[in-house]
Amino acid sequence: MLDVFVCHAPSDQDAAAVIAARLERGAETNVWLDECGSHSGQTVAAAWEAGLTSAAILLLLSPDAVPAGLRREDWQSLLRHLERNADPPVGAVLLEDCPYPRLLERSRFFHWRDSQPEALRAIERWIISLHPRSERPAFIPAPLPWFEGRRQELDTMWRNLVDGAGSLAVVNSEPGSGKTSLAQEFARLAGGHFRDILWVECGDRWPASVTGDLASQLGVTSDSGPKVATRLDNFIQEHRLLLVFDDALDTTPIVAPFPARASVLITTRSTKLRLPPHVCTMPIESDVCPAPVQPPSASVDRKLFEAISVCRRQGFPLAVAAQIANMEPSEVHAACQRLEAQRWIDPLDTSRARFRHGAHFPIAASLETDRAALHSRHAEALNVVFSGWRNDSTICREALPELKAGFEWAMHSNWSLAVTLASRAFAFLSAEGRWPEAADIYIRLLDAARDRDDSQVVENCAWELSWIQDEGGEIRRPPAGGQLALEFC
Repeated sequence: MLDVFVCHAPSDQDAAAVIAARLERGAETNVWLDECGSHSGQTVAAAWEAGLTSAAILLLLSPDAVPAGLRREDWQSLLRHLERNADPPVGAVLLEDCPYPRLLERSRFFHWRDSQPEALRAIERWIISLHPRSERPAFIPAPLPWFEGRRQELDTMWRNLVDGAGSLAVVNSEPGSGKTSLAQEFARLAGGHFRDILWVECGDRWPASVTGDLASQLGVTSDSGPKVATRLDNFIQEHRLLLVFDDALDTTPIVAPFPARASVLITTRSTKLRLPPHVCTMPIESDVCPAPVQPPSASVDRKLFEAISVCRRQGFPLAVAAQIANMEPSEVHAACQRLEAQRWIDPLDTSRARFRHGAHFPIAASLETDRAALHSRHAEALNVVFSGWRNDSTICREALPELKAGFEWAMHSNWSLAVTLASRAFAFLSAEGRWPEAADIYIRLLDAARDRDDSQVVENCAWELSWIQDEGGEIRRPPAGGQLALEFC
């Protein structure tokens, strides 16, 4: 929590209270209000120094706080502080016209009368920026140059998710209707109002994998269900985050309790999604897709295009698609640029490690390709990725949303590959401390092995599970140590 010192005149206490409430809820701060004015014989020009031990100082400027007749000498200490760009940073809010040094306008200067909502958003964004940055790589949504319109929907999202810590579900039953693009654009525009953005791909995934993904991003240890759910609840009550659950189907792993500091944005095409009463829903009309183009004909582009067609529609690691296509990095980069230019794929984050199917991609379903061979290559690519978990854990984390499709295909079509893939994923998840997910995949493999009367796999799975589960199925060997990542404390 940051301490913010707000200096104001008694007549400005209403504005001070509004600002304090917004910052305490929306910027993870403790706000200390200090009154100055004629009754105390002080002005903001002198009273500001009482906030030198805080993380930031905010001066509310009005005729009562800055009476006429102040000399430059009265502002000297503040002006020296500003000229040196010293800590703590000082901002000012002009409530009413009064004589103040123009040096205050150089940065962090907010006009109250023009638009209080905009001023509150700007003040909040400034204070949020003062929090220590997370050490782990942040999710930064990629810009979508073709995005336009949706002004009304974006305004609703700003009111619900930025001006308040709310939960909002964007609803349209049609795939490709623009739900994810809208969520991505909002997250990009409003990201500065949150300490972090957590983007969780839901869709056709195992519940344990979705919950584990969220817990991993938050730095919460993955014990058994009720325990981790409680920790996640506590975390989002305390921290100003934007949680995006993209393509939620039956349930979401968590919805912010009311009240909470975190805001939750959900996209869904499901009419069966169960949501608490405090979650607002926003139906949207389907986006107008661009005129279809011919599928790529160049052999290199076609190889990558076909590889992408068996990856997750809502988000896939480019490295996995490259492994399926068996292409060199330079070929992948050039082909990816061409596919992106024609809206076959859209970037998900600015690192350009993850993409999703673009507006034209539904055409891929009608292509004459050997789908069985593609699914086989998809499962084999995942097997290769997870074989290197000791050397590159990042790509393994990015590939986890792909695991269900690859593993389930292998269980039906290539049993030995399914056993090897499950074993490697289990080893990676165990090393990451993601015990419920590790147990989940071996339970699925164990059940399938029993159906096939594969006694060796049954024995191996039962042995490994005995180390991490008790007789009731609860995780009994969670990692020792802390529960929450210190970077958010």
